[in-house]
Amino acid sequence: RSLLEARFKFDALERQAAVERLAVHDELCHRSLLEARLSFDAMEHQSVLKKLAACDESRHRSLLEARIKFDDMEHQASITRLAARYELCHRSLLEARFKFDALERQAAVERLAVHDELCHRSLLEARLSFDAMEHQSVLKKLAACDESRHRSLLEARIKFDDMEHQASITRLAARYELCHRSLLEAR
Repeated sequence: RSLLEARFKFDALERQAAVERLAVHDELCHRSLLEARLSFDAMEHQSVLKKLAACDESRHRSLLEARIKFDDMEHQASITRLAARYELCHRSLLEARFKFDALERQAAVERLAVHDELCHRSLLEARLSFDAMEHQSVLKKLAACDESRHRSLLEARIKFDDMEHQASITRLAARYELCHRSLLEAR
């Protein structure tokens, strides 16, 4: 009886030590997997941000080039209309005031060109400033949305890993209980 009790105590201690070693091993494996997942999620998130930034930059350049071309065409059409208007005025007043009208028309055309250039520059600067602010706002919204999704996914993964770890411990405990019973019956 004393030997049997000593063996039971020794088996219990040995089983407890084995369970503790397995628990430590599972904890280390769980931490390594969690760190690897977090690192992969960070790299994936960085790649998505870079792709979105490149796409937004390309779209912004295309829109800016299209707006500049449209402004140039509109400015050319304005100059054409002004030239036609002044041509009609010139023809009607050519007989009476040829020299005076030529000088006055030239000065008016130069003033209009300077005025149109200043207006065009002001409008272009305002548009560029507005596009930059709008682009910054979109980037901030995208960053906030990605941060919220990343946190939700990370919390869900941590909960799942905890449940999986708890299930592993339960299965190991049941397995060791069956082994203990079978060894006890054999003895």
